[in-house]
Amino acid sequence: MTNQLNKSSSPYLKQHENNPVHWLEWSKYALEKAKAENKPIIVSIGYSACHWCHVMAHESFEDEATAKIMNDHFINIKIDREEHPDLDAIYMDACQLVSGNGGWPLNAFALPDGSPFHAGTYFKKHQWQSLLMQIAQLWRQDRSKVNEYAKQLKEGLNQVGGIVAENYEEGANLKEAVNKIQSQFDLTYGGLNRAPKFPMPVLWEFLLTQDNENAQQHSLFTLEQMAMGGINDWVEGGFARYSVDGRWFAPHFEKMLYDNGQLIQLFTKAYSKTKDSNFLKTAESIFHFVESNWKAADGGYFSALDADSEGVEGKYYCLTHKEIEQLAIDEKETFKKYFQLTEKGNWEHGMNILYPIDTPGKFEKEHKLTNFETTLTHWRKVVLKLRKGNVKPELDDKQNTTWNALYLSGLCTLYAVTKEKKHGLAAQNLAQHLTNHTYSSIGELQHIIKDGRAYQNAFLEDYAFGIQAMLDCFETFRELQFLETAKKWTNHCFQNLLDEKSGFFIISNQQKIVRQKVEVTDNVIPSSNSIMCENLLKLAIITGNMDWFVHGEKMLETMQAKAIKHASFYANWCKLLFWQEKGFPYTTSKYVLENKTPFWMNLVWQEELDSLTIFEGKNWTEESQQIYFCKNHVCMKPVSSEKELNEVIKD
Repeated sequence: MTNQLNKSSSPYLKQHENNPVHWLEWSKYALEKAKAENKPIIVSIGYSACHWCHVMAHESFEDEATAKIMNDHFINIKIDREEHPDLDAIYMDACQLVSGNGGWPLNAFALPDGSPFHAGTYFKKHQWQSLLMQIAQLWRQDRSKVNEYAKQLKEGLNQVGGIVAENYEEGANLKEAVNKIQSQFDLTYGGLNRAPKFPMPVLWEFLLTQDNENAQQHSLFTLEQMAMGGINDWVEGGFARYSVDGRWFAPHFEKMLYDNGQLIQLFTKAYSKTKDSNFLKTAESIFHFVESNWKAADGGYFSALDADSEGVEGKYYCLTHKEIEQLAIDEKETFKKYFQLTEKGNWEHGMNILYPIDTPGKFEKEHKLTNFETTLTHWRKVVLKLRKGNVKPELDDKQNTTWNALYLSGLCTLYAVTKEKKHGLAAQNLAQHLTNHTYSSIGELQHIIKDGRAYQNAFLEDYAFGIQAMLDCFETFRELQFLETAKKWTNHCFQNLLDEKSGFFIISNQQKIVRQKVEVTDNVIPSSNSIMCENLLKLAIITGNMDWFVHGEKMLETMQAKAIKHASFYANWCKLLFWQEKGFPYTTSKYVLENKTPFWMNLVWQEELDSLTIFEGKNWTEESQQIYFCKNHVCMKPVSSEKELNEVIKD
């Protein structure tokens, strides 16, 4: 049995091609079919690595009786949220307005034109069947009530989708923002005091920039705890999407490229700041995982690994007592103690999550061991050999332009700090891929590549993070081609995605259901608009285009009060506010002083790029490269050593 999803390119949609539900992809045809048959629409959204999406599919969408209700009374549309972030944003907002929470699977009910009137997330089979029958009956007997629900929800969505500047309170500043975040710190396990726990790289990067020792130390402590947690795959490298508990112990085992791309950069910056080798080792282990598991033949990178294998979440990654006893290692009791493994299992179904009890150095000292790092390397090889005999989680082999751009920025930072040839080569190859292979025949950036075919016109996020990655490449490799690409993509955003009324950028101009959303909240990934603001301010410094600087400043001014008031949800905006206060950071030779200088430093290292606006009027010679510290478009007297530079900064 197949439905129309067998024609899809999406790995997520193809997971549902044998459902008895008559699924359709999102299309003009599907909406017209709903109108012609006078049926409401079910919009069901998820992604390939989503555990609870699989659970609901097995319970409900593979069930003949449930499918019959859906087929008889509804037009059923399946959407891969990673292919359609624009649609996901609309229906997720609707879900949060209706139920007060969100997540995936996301199941919305809509009028034939796509306007939502009800939404929720995961439903057990009996709950789902009951809801289906209630809505089908309401549709038949009281259509006016359904239309009223849709009208009310549309009004709410229009309010959510707009940008309204809040009044800035005198005396409010970033210290207040940091204090609010500090009040939420989990002092025992790091991160914020909540569960589940997401890595949230943008939040910890913001706090690392602050002139607040407590905030900086808690950020570093959080990274230490994350690296030691079950969320970090100790065997193969790479982080899971989040921890279901408050101590980073039990991961939701799916792995996503967007998390790992950002975490490479964050852990590398933490190493650059502290010279703690454990941070760099963590960044390197992520790099090894991505290169080993997600690199495509064409130079791009795949999206994700599923949480489940053989129908069990985490089975591939965990060890049973029987498997532990089979391991060919002599130090088995030490192995069990270090990873807190038990005969009954330290997690569910008799499984053990590898959860280090302490850092290698502290454990070695406490237990009077020698060469413990060598022992760990041996253990890793033995466990990996056992793991390779397991059924591996399913790979989502589509390439997402946004996520590839995030990984490229991570690679640039890793190379800038380590100067390792493999990191630089990986970055240059990916940059070439993004600029050469993500275009359609009409020359427009594309959102997805699958099986060698680029499709789905790009969204704001693709351009925003793509521009950021090109600027990172320009800073790292000092090649003008990257700057030219960044400028071209920026011009595209102004021409096609600018909301003239607010001065912000819309997610897409492709769909016109309810409203075009302006995304500003910094979440697991920073908001596209905060990244665009950052890009505009940087580009203005480099190119001298003051229109871009003014535009970025206006965006930042609009967000100032909201960002300070709700800092944990606007961390990247807060970072920009800090830079605005201290001097916007820029360097054409990233981390050239190994970050002994502040994160916010506006540093220009003049070399062969003297034709750029940023270098106009600045003198240099072959014998002495000049370092300029600049703030508010004014550069201090050039210096030629780090010692002299630090004196300029103090002044």
